[in-house]
Amino acid sequence: MMDVLIPIVVLGPMLAALGGFAVGWWMRGRQIAGRELTLKRRFDNRLSTIEQDARQVLERARFESEVARRKVEAERDRLYARLSKLDPQSGMAEPSRRSRRSRTSKGRRRNARPAAAEGARALASGESDDLTRIKGIGPRSRHG
Repeated sequence: MMDVLIPIVVLGPMLAALGGFAVGWWMRGRQIAGRELTLKRRFDNRLSTIEQDARQVLERARFESEVARRKVEAERDRLYARLSKLDPQSGMAEPSRRSRRSRTSKGRRRNARPAAAEGARALASGESDDLTRIKGIGPRSRHG
């Protein structure tokens, strides 16, 4: 009988400890999985809040950009009207007649005539053009 009792006394507590260890491991895994799920939900909530805020900021920036563009266009139209009053023969097209698609890839207008605008300013201020700056106008050198 002692032969049977010694293994039961030794193996019984070992099996109980092993079973307790397995149950504890399983419960700890469930606890960690629950925490991971809670953290994932918090992360997703924060991420969606950040995305919503970013969309609002982007929409506000688009709105402010549109308002600024309209202000710039109104100022441009006012300046064109003022320029046409100063020099009606300047050849500058009215902004309302110009195509909005006449922009180059760098954003500058193809139809813009800065030389005509400078000429109009020079005429308005009473300055004369310095034609000697143009190659071929002025005293001819005898070297060539």
